[in-house]
Amino acid sequence: MKHLLLSSETVLLDNYPVYYNYVYIADMKIIRNTVLVEGTVGELKNLLGLEEVRRCDIFGHGEMKIGDEFTTNIE
Repeated sequence: MKHLLLSSETVLLDNYPVYYNYVYIADMKIIRNTVLVEGTVGELKNLLGLEEVRRCDIFGHGEMKIGDEFTTNIE
């Protein structure tokens, strides 16, 4: 299932802190951080080979699961 990005789901800078078990949008897919207990977006991107990490409004999408994809276009 594809979800539209919400306005609050902004790109996070490389020095932004990330936390274990938090949900993020990475390269337009929902991921859960299971690799860093505490670190930065830059470290998470390096470890997982990601290009972009965004905030994720988990409650704003209703039913969603890890691996769901996002789009910026209405299909």
